[in-house]
Amino acid sequence: MENTNVPMAKRLIGIGFAIVCLAIGFLVPDSEALSHQGATALGILGALVALWVTSALPLGATALLVVVLCPVLGVVDNLGKAIGGFASPALLFIIAVFSMPVIMLKTNWGVRLINALIG
Repeated sequence: MENTNVPMAKRLIGIGFAIVCLAIGFLVPDSEALSHQGATALGILGALVALWVTSALPLGATALLVVVLCPVLGVVDNLGKAIGGFASPALLFIIAVFSMPVIMLKTNWGVRLINALIG
């Protein structure tokens, strides 16, 4: 489990640094080497790293923040393109494979399944 005893000062520093990274990435003018979308994406990456390092937000919320920030800041056209990278069939299969043992341990579903197969 995550450590929830992160001091508030450290959280505020992380959130402030994340906002600074987002602002820098968004305000950098485009050039031949890097487009505006690329600079914004690098700013989002810097903000997420700052939030992960300081544990300012829970890890899952920070990871899903990229899906929301990409369409909001104009890195991708719509939310469907942002979610598209996370919705591969292989990823959904891996999530299902790892969640089945947890379901069987926390409920009596495994016992009922075995009883249905035997009886």
